[in-house]
Amino acid sequence: MVEVMLSRVHPSPAHPTSLDQNPDFLHIEDQISHCQRSLATLKAQRNTFLPAVRLLPEVLAQVFRWCQVIAYQDEFDLNISGKTFPYPWITVTQVCRRWREVALDTVGLWTTLRIRHPDQAQHPLTQLVLARSKAALLDIDVQSSSSYNDSDSLLRIALPHLERARSITFKVSPSSLDNLRHELPTSLPLLTVLNVSMPGGPVYDCSTTLPDTVAPGLNSLIIKGYIIPWSTRDFPPTLTHLEIIRNWRPKRGSTVGEVVQALSELKSLRQLVLQKVFAVHTVADAEPTTHAVLKHLEKLEVYDIAPITAAYLLDSLDVSSSTRILLYLSYHERLTPDIMPRLLPSLVAKVPAAAPIDTLIQHKSSIFMSNSASTWFCVEWTWPSDTEEDSTVMLLRDVSAQLLSASGCATKITTLVVHSLLFLDANRAAWKTLLQLTPNVETLGFHSYSVPQASSAAKILKVCSGSDAWLPKVKNLAFDDFSFRQNNCCVPGRPSFLETLCSAVAAAKIEEIQIRRCRAHMIDEYMVEHLKSVVGRVVWDVEDEKTFCSCF
Repeated sequence: MVEVMLSRVHPSPAHPTSLDQNPDFLHIEDQISHCQRSLATLKAQRNTFLPAVRLLPEVLAQVFRWCQVIAYQDEFDLNISGKTFPYPWITVTQVCRRWREVALDTVGLWTTLRIRHPDQAQHPLTQLVLARSKAALLDIDVQSSSSYNDSDSLLRIALPHLERARSITFKVSPSSLDNLRHELPTSLPLLTVLNVSMPGGPVYDCSTTLPDTVAPGLNSLIIKGYIIPWSTRDFPPTLTHLEIIRNWRPKRGSTVGEVVQALSELKSLRQLVLQKVFAVHTVADAEPTTHAVLKHLEKLEVYDIAPITAAYLLDSLDVSSSTRILLYLSYHERLTPDIMPRLLPSLVAKVPAAAPIDTLIQHKSSIFMSNSASTWFCVEWTWPSDTEEDSTVMLLRDVSAQLLSASGCATKITTLVVHSLLFLDANRAAWKTLLQLTPNVETLGFHSYSVPQASSAAKILKVCSGSDAWLPKVKNLAFDDFSFRQNNCCVPGRPSFLETLCSAVAAAKIEEIQIRRCRAHMIDEYMVEHLKSVVGRVVWDVEDEKTFCSCF
């Protein structure tokens, strides 16, 4: 070593040193390498005792599937070699040898082909996904960037594998779909789900979607952002799920007759979702004569539809008495008193009388009939009146009360939730009509009441107590996003809101009060203790409320 240093010659990496020739040094190096290998082996053996590693293969496989689902929902892509790659869940294969073995042997993890980047065609992970999926059916998901510049390239990556597809999702430019339409396979007999969507941008015709004849076994069809030529469209009769979502109202929407004619062939349809599909009908328009019998329909969901159009649609559909109906009337056409006589009978006829309805949620612009599992009937609208008093009267007297009395659901209601509705002298009679129709209500809830509105809750409680109680069986109260504070507590001679509430609660013989999502400025420990003095049980989780408050 000294000779090398004195020679002033730069040594090469291969120049021998004295340590390279020292047998003791080399022996120690060998021992270190042996110990490192032994330590790695021991660590691997120790890891086999970890609970997460010792899980059964089928349990691990299910955990991996949930990781995959969560990763796909978040649309989070790993960055591989500076480029996005849409398989973030694949990191589970790098945790340990056993996890990798289980993941590689679980074919179901490798059946989704997500295409997001033009360079994916020859990427090793893409080839791994295709190899590990073996002969299983594929779920092909193609989504281009917001600029759509890569749509053609992405679709060409998917083309060779479409014949293996059981589901296809295309979220690409309409021009790319149209350009490659003639290169698509002539038959896709394995396809059961087709989702074609276009986020934003101008309106395009739906002729760029796959022809019906290429997928005779299609069960689910979802089309978003395209115009559907209902008058000439023949949907596969095998459909059980149809979803047509428009982002904008078309200048000329489809008539009820055109839509119903197309639906009349879908005898197996179970779910139907329509948004911004219909033209605006008026009372002067001729009513459609076409009817569709959809006895297997489980759920009908319609958004942004004019009131008269909704009446025509409901009258044209023959559905089961247990079909769930969710109807969201357009904000552009207000629900006026002259329309109600035409719309209300159509609504009443479609209330699912055979459904297990036990809850009524009464909002100032909507009504929900539901149970703990799901909503069975919903109507949402826009009132013409500028005064909330008049709107409440129309809501309670002209809609809710008539729906309940005509449908036969009133006596089934055991839970009533009023959502930000005022109780005033002007609408007292309307409130009485509604409340006396539901004599079996046991739980009364108040949702979204601010400081100025909260007194309405106390007034409602007053009419629910006493000898002439409108709700004689109420024994539980629920307050959700409700303010127990009120500024008039400082007015001399006027009882505070809390005192008024406690007096009404005591008279009604309430057994339990539940308080949820009430922020710090709405309630405090003193108020809760005051309520406990008149009620046997008050459920209020202070820590839970603090957690809720931290979100604001």
